[in-house]
Amino acid sequence: MTIDLHNLDIDSNDQNWLQAEVNAMTLARMLKAHRLSEGWTQEQVAVTLGISKQAYSAYETGRKLPTPKTTYQMAEKLGMLPKMAVLAVINEQLMLDELPFSVELVS
Repeated sequence: MTIDLHNLDIDSNDQNWLQAEVNAMTLARMLKAHRLSEGWTQEQVAVTLGISKQAYSAYETGRKLPTPKTTYQMAEKLGMLPKMAVLAVINEQLMLDELPFSVELVS
């Protein structure tokens, strides 16, 4: 995932650090960060998504990856950025499959 850091008023070391953090953002990390920022429990999120708490927990801990379609639907329901969530899932699957590339979101 690449973001345009050139318009930000930060030095190149900070730009590199920020890009590395964005690249390391997995769906699991996104889900947990969003849930905690909203003050929700895993049970509340699961109810919102219409899935079991166990299924949601598997996504939030990274034990299971949802399909891109499921990821998009979950992100929409939770008020997240669906394209970023789907991109994270696709790149995670590429890494798991040991493919030597990743995909980026372009505007």
